[in-house]
Amino acid sequence: MRKYLNKKKIAGLLTFSLLFSSIPAWAAEDVTAASTETAAPSFYDLNFDADSYTRETLNLHGQPVAFRAFEGCHYTAYPVADYKEQLNIYIPEAYFQKKSTGRFTAKTAPIFMPLAADGAAEGTFDAPADASNESGQPNLALLALAHGYVVAVPAAQSLTPPASERLGKAPQPILSYKAAIRYLRRNQRSLPAGDTNRIVVSGEGLSGSLALQLAASADQAIYKPYLYAMGVAGKSDSIFAAQAYEPVTGLAKDYARFGWTLPDGRPDPNSAARYAPLLDTEAALSPAVTPEQEETAAIEGKAVIEEAAENHPAATSPGTGKRPSAANDKVSLSGTNRQPVSGSHDTKEYQDYLAKQAEYERINAETQELISRYSPKGHTARYLRLCTSKANSPEFQDLKTAFEKNDTAVTSLAEKKEPLQDAEELFEWIDAADTERDALEKQLWQLWRKQSAKLARAKHLADRAAAKWQKAQAKTN
Repeated sequence: MRKYLNKKKIAGLLTFSLLFSSIPAWAAEDVTAASTETAAPSFYDLNFDADSYTRETLNLHGQPVAFRAFEGCHYTAYPVADYKEQLNIYIPEAYFQKKSTGRFTAKTAPIFMPLAADGAAEGTFDAPADASNESGQPNLALLALAHGYVVAVPAAQSLTPPASERLGKAPQPILSYKAAIRYLRRNQRSLPAGDTNRIVVSGEGLSGSLALQLAASADQAIYKPYLYAMGVAGKSDSIFAAQAYEPVTGLAKDYARFGWTLPDGRPDPNSAARYAPLLDTEAALSPAVTPEQEETAAIEGKAVIEEAAENHPAATSPGTGKRPSAANDKVSLSGTNRQPVSGSHDTKEYQDYLAKQAEYERINAETQELISRYSPKGHTARYLRLCTSKANSPEFQDLKTAFEKNDTAVTSLAEKKEPLQDAEELFEWIDAADTERDALEKQLWQLWRKQSAKLARAKHLADRAAAKWQKAQAKTN
């Protein structure tokens, strides 16, 4: 464990140095361009301010929806475009009164993230819209609040910014959204409500394609240099579920549309070749594992069991509403503390030691197989819902198959729906996925508790048998 912590410290120092020394080419391009906003501070600390909010109440079908708005949260420490790298968080008022909303409490409420990138425009804030106006139309943000979800709405840099504002271009939006997700995970303990293990993104058209990309590419090494240069939180950017309405596919191939351009508007093939992999959903679904990733996975696999137990009901007081963690939490499978022994091998004590050692090794292997069986591949969302008239096309069927190979449960709807028209069914799907995963995690936690107790007992018996043999050898000598 000490070795692991030392490596983390070293990694932290390297990350800190990257923040000050590394800026990707697309972020530095045309730094003299005019901006419509004042210059951003040089650094943000990425800490969520729970005391900075406003109370709001909007109407939905004649019923008030009360919530608190935490707006202007900076999700990058070194923003290229300050006003485009912010996150608004909306939380139902009921959670501050220690009440539940539907089946959710402050600790268990999913975090719903509507993506609003559209065409050549940047990803904009999609604040809850009052349904008492002339159109009488709410938006997904307000509907999600009324349903009991915490709503997190990130802005994002442009795909193809105007010539007067060369602040960002593809693949900046996917990086912006990943940074926002990492910000939420960093501030899990200071957020008044919301479960960062239940982040659900939703997008339509271009935003739908970005939702697909988020679902396919969690924590991939290819993004790290760009995210570090932005100064993002050092957390996971994995999500729980994604909904994609009529998503655009083949982003990596359509570079001209998504802003890999020279200042005069001509396509830049060099930029396309450099940044295309960051928007390639197909490639993200079959990532090449580098030696560095294998080493990192091996280190993380040896984290102590106490870390896993921290988030489980057994470690909390009854009635806290804290959600149990999955059985794939990292655990320690270190061997026993037995020292090599020597001497006669034909004694009863030695035979007992061999038997106990063999039993320990068997249960140890059984435990590792249990973890492997229930551990997801790690880089895809648990659930994906596709709503497109092209759902039965070979392209989407291939995508579906690739997601399913990575342990993602895919629901395909071969029809075209607008998000607002589909809101009720969308929320039912999220609730069903949440209920299913919650039940599975509780079952796996019970299974793991029994297995870990079994392993600990086998280790104890093997250690005791070794001690008895050593004692018997000492007497004979």
